[in-house]
Amino acid sequence: MKKLSIFLMFLMLNATLLAQTYFDVKPGYGTLNDAITANQGNVIYRLQAGQWYGLSAQIENNGFALTIVGTTPAAGQMPAEIQTATLPDGTVLTNLFSALGDLTLKNVFIVNADANNTKGGGTVITVNSATPNKVVLDSVTVDPVGNVGLIAFNATPHPKLFLTNSLFLRMGILDGANDNWFWSIGGAPNNGFDTLYVENNTFLSTGTGMGMGAGFNTDSENVVWINHNSFIFHKSQIYWAWRMNSYFVTNNLFFDFTTQPWNFKWNVFFPDGDTAGTQSMLALVNQDTASWDSTNGQLLSQRKLFVEYNSFYTDPRIAAYPTTWASTHTVNNDGKTPIPRSYLMHLMYPADSAGVNREAQMSSDKKHFPNFYEGNYLDNTLGSSSVDNDPHFVDQKFYQLQDSLYLWTLPAAELNTWGFAANSVNPQPNQIGNWFWNIDSVYNYGNPTAWPRANCVYTNSTLLTGSIEGLPLGDLNWFPAKKAIWLQHQTEIMNHILSENTSQINITGIKQVNNNIPGSFSLSQNYPNPFNPSTEIQYSIPKSGLVTLKVYNLLGQEIVTLVNQKQQAGSYTVNFDASKLASGVYLYRIQAGDFSLTKKMTLLK
Repeated sequence: MKKLSIFLMFLMLNATLLAQTYFDVKPGYGTLNDAITANQGNVIYRLQAGQWYGLSAQIENNGFALTIVGTTPAAGQMPAEIQTATLPDGTVLTNLFSALGDLTLKNVFIVNADANNTKGGGTVITVNSATPNKVVLDSVTVDPVGNVGLIAFNATPHPKLFLTNSLFLRMGILDGANDNWFWSIGGAPNNGFDTLYVENNTFLSTGTGMGMGAGFNTDSENVVWINHNSFIFHKSQIYWAWRMNSYFVTNNLFFDFTTQPWNFKWNVFFPDGDTAGTQSMLALVNQDTASWDSTNGQLLSQRKLFVEYNSFYTDPRIAAYPTTWASTHTVNNDGKTPIPRSYLMHLMYPADSAGVNREAQMSSDKKHFPNFYEGNYLDNTLGSSSVDNDPHFVDQKFYQLQDSLYLWTLPAAELNTWGFAANSVNPQPNQIGNWFWNIDSVYNYGNPTAWPRANCVYTNSTLLTGSIEGLPLGDLNWFPAKKAIWLQHQTEIMNHILSENTSQINITGIKQVNNNIPGSFSLSQNYPNPFNPSTEIQYSIPKSGLVTLKVYNLLGQEIVTLVNQKQQAGSYTVNFDASKLASGVYLYRIQAGDFSLTKKMTLLK
């Protein structure tokens, strides 16, 4: 109950915001700082879309909850922009926010670089509270995130972090493979998150790791929920933490996420590490094999690990570096010293890889780890699979940057993974292959002009229906019509995942009746009719194509879209639930190629 109540608490955020008093902050330099100093936590600070709010100092909420909300931007308009400060000595703020109480940011655009294009020297947010904190970022864009990361929890017991519907761009450095972590939790006491909730976000051009836990053998994370995110262009890890009571990684899209090879000899520094043979190849999703946690007396075998319906794509050229390339080269090009044995981590390994990866071993051991599940994922470089899980992004800039990342990866790996001397690596990583995303006409960090900051729409038909609910993998905000369907069924989908049901859930109610190819288009009368509260509609299409089926009222106003997808030739039924509608006559209309037909149905309550 505790886990589910935490999720429901987040879903109630918007309703909570509507119930409080707003303070409209004037745009300009230092106005947000001044307003918060004067009013503390008594109001919600509202910023105007399209306006600039330059900070004059770090924002600190000592002893009160702070909420900053931007108005909803018009189409093509930037949200309210919060930009870091240039200090009198010419440096930039180390942190924009020091959260000593709960912090909520919504509908804002954070620029962690000044007008001179100097990026911030620390995390965007630092949390130094000795009491549990909740940090919420919803519908936020951060570009650049900066050199270090988004948020660091320091000595904060069991915090809660919610990242939703947001876009995070450009974190880390181009000098080499090692920089920092997008989120981190540490300090004394060493403890894990109460809740880490990451859903419907895009992370583009990020650093070494998404997250660093409090320690490998300390307190457990309670709930980690990573669902429907797009991770594009990254260096290495997801989350360096080993003890999660409930760990869900579902419906995500990874594109060139792990690009830095990992030495086998490094495994010895981590739980169950082994440097011999092909044993103990680490995956990106980790769990401790221990069976008992003496700290809280919990049987660890009752933990949940659910890694399902993800796509993990790696450029084959990058995948070849630790194998084909390494087998034909030597350290420092000396002609005699072999390249150290290394590998690229996969998201997970199949359950039949128990002799290679420990998480695969645990997932296949239902006696000792009955709640560990992993599968239903796509990986173009794992095994003999020839699956095409390249998303086929519409914006070709992704593939231009992929070429840059390919060039950058080799010198970075030579220095970081294989121990080359710096003077034998030419060019250096920062001299080749800038794969950090930039959408402005002139490459810069602190003077953004273009909006939106990215377009991550893709066309791969397998991925477009690859999630556990039959919707696109990754961040659904790039597919608004599909996001609307997901929102209608969010609680149902969440409960399906929480129950560790590995089968797809049919939220649209669309079912193919048979595999016979009909001779013509048709739309049948709904049955039953009249109906209360639900009815079924059957239709047939003799050739594949885009099909839409929509319901309207008698005024011609659209009520709901029941079908909006490409379908193969066949006969289908779809369920229409009208439990929230008033009695009356409604119209339903099909459009499939040049065929269209409208019929009436009666809801009688």
